[in-house]
Amino acid sequence: MSIASPQRKCLACQGEYLVYGYQLRSAFIPNGRGAMSPISETPYSLFTYVCLDCGEVGHALDKESLLALREEIAERNKLSSDDV
Repeated sequence: MSIASPQRKCLACQGEYLVYGYQLRSAFIPNGRGAMSPISETPYSLFTYVCLDCGEVGHALDKESLLALREEIAERNKLSSDDV
């Protein structure tokens, strides 16, 4: 069992007693990607946490996935601004 770092808090109660885990088949696919996107455009994996203070279940991207998503969105915004 892995307890969250003090930097992350529960969104519902601001508690810090979080336990990380993974939910099966849990992924984030940003809007703008079609159902027929190339296989290279894999979804971003989510990890799940449960707050042992209030029972809230939350989801988050790991740091690597967050950076990759930021790059994807920046590239998409650059391409759309080039079309104008």
